[in-house]
Amino acid sequence: MTSKFAILATARSGSNLLSSRLSSHPDIFVHGEIFHSKHIAGPLHHDGSIAIDDLSSNEMMTLRERAPLKFLNTILAGPERNCVGFKLFLNHNETVLNYVIEDSSYKLLVLERANRLAAYSSAAIGSEVGVWHTTKQPSTKAIEFDRTRFLATKKFLDESYAALRSKLSGRPGVVWLEYRQLNAVDSDDAALELLGVDRAYALSSPLVKQNPEQPIARFTNRDAVEAALAEIGHSEWAIGG
Repeated sequence: MTSKFAILATARSGSNLLSSRLSSHPDIFVHGEIFHSKHIAGPLHHDGSIAIDDLSSNEMMTLRERAPLKFLNTILAGPERNCVGFKLFLNHNETVLNYVIEDSSYKLLVLERANRLAAYSSAAIGSEVGVWHTTKQPSTKAIEFDRTRFLATKKFLDESYAALRSKLSGRPGVVWLEYRQLNAVDSDDAALELLGVDRAYALSSPLVKQNPEQPIARFTNRDAVEAALAEIGHSEWAIGG
């Protein structure tokens, strides 16, 4: 019997990296953001491209809008693998989010990027350069720090993950992963053990890191970044990804 799982995450938390690493396992199939507002994202190919056109037909988009749970079951019934899953951002679809939380047959991988400055800067740069993941020389640029937008991003992430922790309290079949540990053996072992597949298989990904390791280096006005971080008591976010 095929087991099901969901990767619960937010933008720029490393979900592409996690999905591509899991997809390298022969027993696992991972769809992308099938509840993205503009399209239905299929799996991430080895060359870094995402399969979209084969899923985003008018018929499937209509089904997703009218009957999201039927749509979900239709999508997950396609691949013939021992373990099939998908990515769901916390702001994508509350009905589906609550469904996978309440249905204990779903294994849940929760991915969080604790460094909110890193998440904010990655999203802002992605919007600037139009590149969200890559297997080649990364496209990046230094951007201007916007204190208001950063604090709004932090607030959204803090509140979203706090609400999720409350909903998942006491629920079995959940593993929490942190962005900085995604390439670690312990992180791979925890994910593969939860999904019930061969843990001896070495996971890999063709994706490369896009931005400078230190978040402070991603901004043109670094003094403003340091002042904002000092104000909220997280000066360490300037140097840790």
